[in-house]
Amino acid sequence: MPPIDQNGKINGASRLRSQQHAERIQSRKNNPYQKMRNDQVKGSAEDKFVLSSQSSEVSSIKERVHQLPDVDMEKVERLRQLIQNGNYEIDNQKMADGILADSVSLADHE
Repeated sequence: MPPIDQNGKINGASRLRSQQHAERIQSRKNNPYQKMRNDQVKGSAEDKFVLSSQSSEVSSIKERVHQLPDVDMEKVERLRQLIQNGNYEIDNQKMADGILADSVSLADHE
């Protein structure tokens, strides 16, 4: 056990800390996982970014989708005319099936 001086401090503690610090630095120098090569830091001249044809196709589709309107105005106008003329018919069974399917889907996600 290291001796304790009159102030209650361990004699040689600073020497011990500096020795431990030096050992850590030395172990970093010897550790191949902590070394960085120049090509890792700067990147090599062979690094390239290439878009695949599939990626450019997806980008093109995304762009076309973003250009589409949020509302299909032709469908809205067609339904408006059917309602005004009294020709809009509701399929009650289809509506009930849709409501039931939506409620089951919502219950599955909770």
